[in-house]
Amino acid sequence: MKYEEALAFLKSREQFHVKVGTRNIRLLARALGHPEHRFPSVVVAGTNGKGSTVAILDSILRAHGLRTGRFTSPHLVSIGERILVNGRQLPEDEFASLIGDIASAAERLPPDQQPSFFETITGAAFLAFARHEVDAAVFEVGMGGRWDATTATDAPLGLVTRIALDHERYLGKTVREIAGEKGAVARPGGELLIARQDPEAAEVLAASARDRGARFRDVARETTLDCTVHRTGAGGTVSTPVATYDDLWLPLPGRHQLDNLALAVRGAERLFAREGLGTPDPVRVRQGVSAVRWPGRLEWLPADGSRPRLLLDAAHNPSGAERLSEYLDTLGQNGRRVLVFGASRDKRVEEMLGPLAPHFQRVLLTAAATRRALPIADLKDSAERVFAENGTRAETVEDVPQALARACRLAGRTGEVVIAGSIFLLGDALRLLRAEDGDRLDQEVIEMPLLPTEPAGRTSTERRSSAA
Repeated sequence: MKYEEALAFLKSREQFHVKVGTRNIRLLARALGHPEHRFPSVVVAGTNGKGSTVAILDSILRAHGLRTGRFTSPHLVSIGERILVNGRQLPEDEFASLIGDIASAAERLPPDQQPSFFETITGAAFLAFARHEVDAAVFEVGMGGRWDATTATDAPLGLVTRIALDHERYLGKTVREIAGEKGAVARPGGELLIARQDPEAAEVLAASARDRGARFRDVARETTLDCTVHRTGAGGTVSTPVATYDDLWLPLPGRHQLDNLALAVRGAERLFAREGLGTPDPVRVRQGVSAVRWPGRLEWLPADGSRPRLLLDAAHNPSGAERLSEYLDTLGQNGRRVLVFGASRDKRVEEMLGPLAPHFQRVLLTAAATRRALPIADLKDSAERVFAENGTRAETVEDVPQALARACRLAGRTGEVVIAGSIFLLGDALRLLRAEDGDRLDQEVIEMPLLPTEPAGRTSTERRSSAA
């Protein structure tokens, strides 16, 4: 199978919508010979911070000389970003070969067991990591946890980042319900590690671990952070029950990344212990943390003479928008700051725009080139209700290239342009900024989840201790 054929096959998988349950991914894995059981796995669930935590943990493991697999979603520019081996994307011909093997396995399955887009790409990750004989693989849960395809690994080590309201159509209307879905990644005899949480979420997660026979670990109570937060990252010391890791530099901006850092460090410690690898080396942890890269999350692109500096942040739900607002609070403001904003259809746009509005004189509303994008007219209605009180000027722009060009003109060379609200929006912007034509078919290969036919299951200087 050629790369273009692989992309076309993935595109065809969009007809097989989100299904409640992991039956199909498990049947696919069986047809493939259960590659997901040939390496140790960690799954990372949560609302925001999953990808950052995966990136930090993966980098720490690689710094220790381990061969790693890393699976994240969605992608920004290329679908190959989702499956990394030792920090690198697979060559296109290898990626295509993996998808070809999935297609062959799918031919042996009946119509009601056909894998969806996400199950197909997850199965490809299983195959890739097994064939490369990785020492460990770290999977970002796509959505929820109870029914997500990544949990077919039955990873004994589950990590949960901060939980907030998002994907309520699928996961539940309250933080308690959503926590119940995400806590379901716990496995008998395994461990569930959680980052700092609201009390109600922590309570549900603890119960999820207990009910499934997993050991519960509240990382916020097990670690102490003595860190200084800077514009471009954070530096300092993380102390755990196992070791003290000092002189760390995490090049991911935002105070919230400290919780992700602590979770990743404890995840590495527990993985090492479970696999008989001893304890992580503080020097190698320092090297791994400093080498972390995670594009599109408070990522600065410097001015280049023809445009002002840009800040890219997914901020794709209300909690993410609040984190972006908190970060902007720490910066002050020099020159005009312009927001380019777009969102997906299932998002609570007014709750996203509310925290951001005070930081901008001008807001440009646009839509990414995907069917999941909220129509600009709907976006405008929400924006008008939010901005009526504070006088922020908003206008609609037909597409991302026009919006970015106008934003740069409005900000001027000494201002700032912030692009936020949707990972798909960032992807469009990055394609443009990298002066790449992009593969239109590749760009359109995105999962299009529909409402499941069954409801979600109900069953600055900072020193802090996680007990605070």
